[in-house]
Amino acid sequence: MPPPDSRIQAEIHPKAVVVSFLDSRITDITLIESLGEQLNQLIDRDGQVRVVLNFDRVSFMASYFLAKLLRFQARLETYGGRLVLCQMEPALLDILSACGMKKCFHIYKTEDEALRSF
Repeated sequence: MPPPDSRIQAEIHPKAVVVSFLDSRITDITLIESLGEQLNQLIDRDGQVRVVLNFDRVSFMASYFLAKLLRFQARLETYGGRLVLCQMEPALLDILSACGMKKCFHIYKTEDEALRSF
């Protein structure tokens, strides 16, 4: 599980781990690098390869974070895992669309729908 200074909360469910972000804006390069490391620890330290990222608290994110998510997704897939996103505000979906990345991710409206997708 994430360390005490983590910027994510992880909750293990029978089918996947649900990760929620504690920050409403994911724009700072230091924060993005830290989040990338914390997500990778789910694989390296915890052996989690089925991951739901819950964006309910996130109102904005930098496109650089999308690159981190794509790399994380690729790592999960090499271990036979899967990444899904949920509870994204319309503004976040607009960012994905503007970057041409909406089709790169499995996106669900609710956390329950995301968990049922496994």
